[in-house]
Amino acid sequence: FMVTGDPSIKGKKAKDVKMEKMAQKRMSKLAKSLGGEDGLTNLLSSVGLECTGVVKAASKSKSGGWYYVQPMGSDLPVGIASCNEQQGATPLSPGDEVQIRLEGVDKKRGQISFTVL
Repeated sequence: FMVTGDPSIKGKKAKDVKMEKMAQKRMSKLAKSLGGEDGLTNLLSSVGLECTGVVKAASKSKSGGWYYVQPMGSDLPVGIASCNEQQGATPLSPGDEVQIRLEGVDKKRGQISFTVL
């Protein structure tokens, strides 16, 4: 049980506060791995870039359809990739090579976001 007088979290659930802190932590680690805010800006200017990636793992969430994908041929870190409607019928396995498109940064998760083509 925890009590706080911080007005910024008034009316929020503890789970939501924890998720926000994790997202902020991941965003700062992402920016650091890309060389600071300039690297993050360069990443955002590359939105729409298509490349090949390797599936590292499938999401364990009940909704499914999410994969952790490592882009090949670049120094980008592993990001979250969602499947489009056509790909959704075929489950992917770790090690599969897929075509992905950079969608930007998922601020709720603090990770790079891709779409599996």
